[in-house]
Amino acid sequence: MLAWETLIVSGRMHKPTKTIIQEEDYSSIINRNLQSAVAMALLLDGRSVISDKELFVNIASLSYLGDIRFALKGENKDKIINIVEGQYTNLQELYNPILNAAPFKDILRTQDNILFVRKNSGEEKQLTLFHSLNLQQRIDMH
Repeated sequence: MLAWETLIVSGRMHKPTKTIIQEEDYSSIINRNLQSAVAMALLLDGRSVISDKELFVNIASLSYLGDIRFALKGENKDKIINIVEGQYTNLQELYNPILNAAPFKDILRTQDNILFVRKNSGEEKQLTLFHSLNLQQRIDMH
């Protein structure tokens, strides 16, 4: 789930899931996966102002970027929007603790479900987001 070699499991875990058995070892892995999703979504978007709903759409779309079903029009084109609209409150509960913690609290300011990238954080923001992608573990795994 940390390496993102495929997004089958990690991409599913970007969305709300039901925990059946709570394993302490997996909590930190799940949290790192969510942090990487936020960082990647912000890096790919690049805007300085984004609503949390737009961020959630970007996150939900990560696991569908290479999905052949979308390319062949074999999947509902509104699937990602439907996921976000149907799970909006759950997505807020899932991601608000991450958005209000390091490293994101240092580069984002939130107000009324709108995320503002702090001024003068251009390259610093990108570097912070890039480092939060957990690349070191991916390099160590190969």
